[in-house]
Amino acid sequence: YRHFNRLREIGGIGMSIFEVIKISASILIAIACGSGLIWTVAKNLAERTADVLQAKIQSENQAKIDKQLEEWKSHLDVQNHIYRQRFDVEFTIYQDLCNAFFVMISAAHWLFPSGIDRAPATGKWKEICEERYREAQEKYNIAVSLLGSKAPFIDKEIYDGLHEIVKLVAWQINDYAWCAPWNQEGKDASCRKIEQDGFKRTHEIDEKWTAMLN
Repeated sequence: YRHFNRLREIGGIGMSIFEVIKISASILIAIACGSGLIWTVAKNLAERTADVLQAKIQSENQAKIDKQLEEWKSHLDVQNHIYRQRFDVEFTIYQDLCNAFFVMISAAHWLFPSGIDRAPATGKWKEICEERYREAQEKYNIAVSLLGSKAPFIDKEIYDGLHEIVKLVAWQINDYAWCAPWNQEGKDASCRKIEQDGFKRTHEIDEKWTAMLN
């Protein structure tokens, strides 16, 4: 207080210490209030800005997501169309192969039939044998040609199974011509062995064909 009075005398300060304190306090309060107001305004502005930015980001992200989903949907539609076409093609191929192989196996069956064959008693045995041989060859050629042309479009496991049947049928046709079944009287032991193997092979072909169908 003595120093303050001294300053009053020297500098001509016209305020008391209480007035200085009062003014200083008022200034500090004003600053504090102003700071609080500024903080409140800044906080509200920041919140509104954050909300606007968040909404903008969400909108942009949603637009990107919608675009990505649309691209995925378009891609899946294309893939689905391709798969449907592939299924239709394969379905038709398997229908054609099933028909060709069924006819071939049926024709090959009569080369070495597993059941009773009454054809020899008809009196036209040689003609019947020749017709069976010709029919088996014809159906075999059709099935082999179809299998070869459709090979790139079918499952490898199925192709291998069908190819195995083709080989067995070819074996039947060759053995049939070799053993000359129309010559009942002149057959030797080797021919009869070929016939017995042919009967067994007929059963094997039927089993493999049934497995392929399943």
